[in-house]
Amino acid sequence: MRHHCEASGGGLWYTGRADFEKALTRLLDDVGARDRLAEAGRDYVRSRYGWPVVKRRYEGLLSGMLAGSGLGR
Repeated sequence: MRHHCEASGGGLWYTGRADFEKALTRLLDDVGARDRLAEAGRDYVRSRYGWPVVKRRYEGLLSGMLAGSGLGR
């Protein structure tokens, strides 16, 4: 999860209870930070895992498999 938090700018990662408590307190106390993290997280997920992106990946995968099998000709 750390990778996704860092790549997206949309999350706070933690390594233990103390870090978790600090992250949770920050989210509860700072509405602006919470909103920025939420927006960044939404954008990250949509750009990598939204249906249009997933569909293109599957279509590419299937096209490659068909081309390799000789069935796509």
